[in-house]
Amino acid sequence: MPTFRYSAFKAGGNEVAGTIEAANVNEARQRLKKDGLYARQIAPADEVAGGRGRMSFRKKVGLPELSLMTRRLATLLGSSVPVYEAIATLHDQERPGELRTMLGRVRDRLAEGTSLAKALAAEPQIFSDSYIGMVSAGEASGALEVVLERLAEFLEDQNAIRSKIVTSLAYPILMVVVGTGVMLFLLAFVVPKIVTVFEQSKAALPLITVILIKVSSLLRQGWWLLIIMPLPPHSH
Repeated sequence: MPTFRYSAFKAGGNEVAGTIEAANVNEARQRLKKDGLYARQIAPADEVAGGRGRMSFRKKVGLPELSLMTRRLATLLGSSVPVYEAIATLHDQERPGELRTMLGRVRDRLAEGTSLAKALAAEPQIFSDSYIGMVSAGEASGALEVVLERLAEFLEDQNAIRSKIVTSLAYPILMVVVGTGVMLFLLAFVVPKIVTVFEQSKAALPLITVILIKVSSLLRQGWWLLIIMPLPPHSH
């Protein structure tokens, strides 16, 4: 029987981790539930990463996807659709991928009687503590759809700011890359041709010109060192 590693919450909120034998993930989840544990992560033991006893977690959902999901959920709840049915609807309408898989896990937790905040809290790679806290406050106040609308607006603003930053950095980075390429081209191909003129004149050269010639010569003769140069060791 396959072995699964898990992390789960006790009834008091404490987190525990260990291994369990089960036929599949659903059976493992049900067995943990019988023991009073609410599964946070369950993965086959052979997916444990790096020998550190941590599971190989899934990739995070992108910010645009998360903001759109949040707004769609708020719209459904605002239309008086129950939370479980809203999550199930989002799951069924979502295309295959990490977001759909996550919604399926959240739906299963809701079916077990867990609140939406706790169901989302079991996905820490996707939902931040502030996101969970606002959802919890929305559930407590009975204004969950309003809170989700605010969250969607916040995520959209955050994504817009991030896009502006990336766009503003793209041009300087492009200029650095192009400038570096032009400089390397000049040093490797243009300067060597000019050097012959200086050598024939036998005139005294300024220090900066001598340095430029040396750098050009080093680049042409030792370029292969840049390829075989070892990378610095990773710290553990």
